[in-house]
Amino acid sequence: MHGFERVQGLDVLALMSNGAITGGNALRNALWELDGKTLAFTAPSSATVTFAAKSPAEPMTAADVIAQLNDQAPNIKAYLRDGRLSLSAASAVAISGTGTANVVLGFPKDGVIGVAYNSPGGPIPRIVTFVESTAVAGEFYVWTER
Repeated sequence: MHGFERVQGLDVLALMSNGAITGGNALRNALWELDGKTLAFTAPSSATVTFAAKSPAEPMTAADVIAQLNDQAPNIKAYLRDGRLSLSAASAVAISGTGTANVVLGFPKDGVIGVAYNSPGGPIPRIVTFVESTAVAGEFYVWTER
């Protein structure tokens, strides 16, 4: 099966090829509904992050989410990419469907598994090729095969 993705920058291409995942929702800066919810990882190692607001009268911010993820799941690097939560590690990242924060953070309710791609010419899954856009500076078109 072939796939196509547009990525902004070589650093993002490198993260994508290593199995990073990015949520589909832009994180709002007032996340009232996240307090007490969980995000459960099955890879690169098993870990469950439980989000906690500073106080019941104060919503969580995107910075709070990133700090708590980086603190409670040390094998995962959490950061914002175009306002959306991205998660990377030394190998592919996988989120289980048992977490209660998946949808709030823009991940599928049933979980998601990042795909670590091999180099062009390597075994499947692999990046078939990538080219730099002539229309958008720093944007790359990536063709993959799984």
